[in-house]
Amino acid sequence: MYLGNIAGLIVVLTTVPLFAAILRIPFSIIAPIILVICAIGAYTVHTSMFDVWLMLVFGVIGYIFKKLDYPLAPLVLALVLGDRRKARSARRCSARRAICRSSSRTASSARSCPRHHHARLAARQRSAVPPAQAA
Repeated sequence: MYLGNIAGLIVVLTTVPLFAAILRIPFSIIAPIILVICAIGAYTVHTSMFDVWLMLVFGVIGYIFKKLDYPLAPLVLALVLGDRRKARSARRCSARRAICRSSSRTASSARSCPRHHHARLAARQRSAVPPAQAA
């Protein structure tokens, strides 16, 4: 691990002048080069033009967000934490369904799963005979 860090440090320190020289190239020349390299990278992942179009669409969306001064931090947080929250919600929901299926028809089971509680109440109301028809 330490050997890799040392090798990385040597590579970075030796290539700093090269990266500084790239910054002197005008943006009108470097932007198309970056765009082509990104398109090649997007295409090679699945060899699909759909990925290239997706890259272009999200590039346009990013450009619009930048022009509208949309803050970047909330968007990055939503993208990073969104999957975790969705997975946690799915685990909670499946655990709640398991409790509803395994529990008996008691008041505590009705409280543990409100959806099933409403279904049970509707079934009881349908099975109850009104007193006027019981003659």
